[in-house]
Amino acid sequence: MLAPLAQINGTATLSCATTDILLNASASPSGTLFRWKNGSGQDLGDSTHLSVTTPGVYILSATMLGGGRQCVKSDTVLIASNTIAPALSATGGTLNCAVNSIALNASTNVASPTWVWSGPNVFSAVIANPTASLAGIYTVTVTDPINGCTTSISATVIDDTAPPVISASGATLSCADTLMQISVSALPATVVYEWTGPNGFLSTAQSPDITIPGIYTVAVTDTNNHCIALDTAEVFLNDTPPDALAAVNDVISCPTPEIPLMGDSPTLGATYSWTGPNNFSASVQNPLVNLAGIYTLLTTGPNGCTSTASVVVNGNVDAPDVSANDGTLSCTDPAISLQGNSGTSGVSYSWAGPNGFAAMLQNPMASDTGVYTLTVTGLNECTATATAILLGNFGLPDVHAATDTINCWNPAVDVAASSLTPGATFQWEGPGGFFSLLDTVSTNVSGVYTLTATAPNGCKAQTLLSVPLDIAGPGAAAQGDTLTCSTPVLNLAGSSGLLNVQWHWTGPGNFISSEQNPAINLPGIYELEVTGLVNGCISSASIQVEVDQIPPIAASDTGILTCSLDALTLTGSSNVNSIFTWSGPAGFVFTGANPIVVLPGDYTLVAQSLNNGCADTISVTVNQDIAAPDAEAQGDTLSAMPLKLL
Repeated sequence: MLAPLAQINGTATLSCATTDILLNASASPSGTLFRWKNGSGQDLGDSTHLSVTTPGVYILSATMLGGGRQCVKSDTVLIASNTIAPALSATGGTLNCAVNSIALNASTNVASPTWVWSGPNVFSAVIANPTASLAGIYTVTVTDPINGCTTSISATVIDDTAPPVISASGATLSCADTLMQISVSALPATVVYEWTGPNGFLSTAQSPDITIPGIYTVAVTDTNNHCIALDTAEVFLNDTPPDALAAVNDVISCPTPEIPLMGDSPTLGATYSWTGPNNFSASVQNPLVNLAGIYTLLTTGPNGCTSTASVVVNGNVDAPDVSANDGTLSCTDPAISLQGNSGTSGVSYSWAGPNGFAAMLQNPMASDTGVYTLTVTGLNECTATATAILLGNFGLPDVHAATDTINCWNPAVDVAASSLTPGATFQWEGPGGFFSLLDTVSTNVSGVYTLTATAPNGCKAQTLLSVPLDIAGPGAAAQGDTLTCSTPVLNLAGSSGLLNVQWHWTGPGNFISSEQNPAINLPGIYELEVTGLVNGCISSASIQVEVDQIPPIAASDTGILTCSLDALTLTGSSNVNSIFTWSGPAGFVFTGANPIVVLPGDYTLVAQSLNNGCADTISVTVNQDIAAPDAEAQGDTLSAMPLKLL
């Protein structure tokens, strides 16, 4: 009896502490063959033991052979794995002017771990959160007591005890700058400021406003490391005003409508500002003026302090009143009247404009776009000007036209006009005196149509629209054949010059079909209509289906079998070219016109026409005469019985 034993001894879990496991096969009867495989069917050897370093399913088969038989048994073991390293995080910290020691922090996801810290100056610790007082890199290692796996990570302790780098800037107060800013620049940016100065000045701004000269001290504290740096800034005062001198040496008149004012100051770098009648202002030292009145000079020194002086200008320089109106030229109004006006009595008008335009009228006609200048001259020969701008609105309207194709589906189509120009109107003209003012209108005549669009400015644009015509039939052709006994059903054949068509057959016996090649079984005239699915137009054709189902006429002779004539030849015939098939007694079968027969009985002849497959069947009787003759009898004669033709 074959009784192999397959049993695996040894199991455990692979871990960082246990990297291999020895599996052993239990003792089995002599002659047992062992084979180890993994869960994927990979052959691992034939030893009685197996060293395992990879988790998974392991199978031991034990095989015994004997008496032409084979007996196999197997055992399976699952080797698990626990090599998950513990999760570990660690943080350091920063030493600064306010903090001279920090706690290192480490955490893990395993229970009851062991800790080992190392760091600068032979630092060591075996707790999770030791205290460090030196900057540098600290390394912590945690060990899982269950699987022996470890994880290491580093934490950095930073030394941040450098004071901020600062630079303070002062300022100068003046008549122009009665409030100034002193400032300090500092690195890094994470600082706070504390200023002190004259009259108990205090401020925590980086750039505080000051109004009093003196020496200001700033203390800058880095908010990250709490380290402090000091600097000072000085504020000066410059408030000395400049001198101002103003004079004029002429009188305003129409021949001399402008005279210069004269300004001066002994202060170097002074600037000048004049004000006067009719909101006059100027920022040059010696401006030209054309109105009588009192002019005031404001002299400003480099320090912003000012002095003033005044001068009286005499003269009669009253300019006439003048105004001019703008306008717009268009296709509707290609020329318009310029509009000039003056509230001063006795003035004269003079116009100048584009392309040499000149006119002495108050309201002349103009037909060019551009800027027109009107000069009005008063009775005191003083003048004033105004401008009028003539714009041009000659933009052509946007115009679009759309239509469709006239065909058998659509004997009339719309011609449609559209425009992106607001307020545009339309006019259609086309074949046969076609005319319409509608934007969309129907027509049944193909040809070229002219669309005119008119914009509100009177300008027109045209476009041509072709209305195509498609009334061509698809073309139709029909083919048939002759119905016969061998072809009792045939397919009509329809064809067209187009691909995308619809078929419609009619014929005898209320025949209707929408197939291209329908099957029919009746003779007669069949009509085909082909409709083009694109334009709806129809073409037709007809076909005459004939019938030929007249059977042939079969005929044959016969005879009598006798003692001396033990076989005879039957002769089959037909009035058309046919195939002959004979059958008779005792399973007799013969294909051909003239069989040889040896048995009496009834024979059947089938004649099938080679022309139409129709057949005719007749019977032929072969008799037998083998009786012994009388003494007086003379020899018999074989006679043939004539066969009645059908």
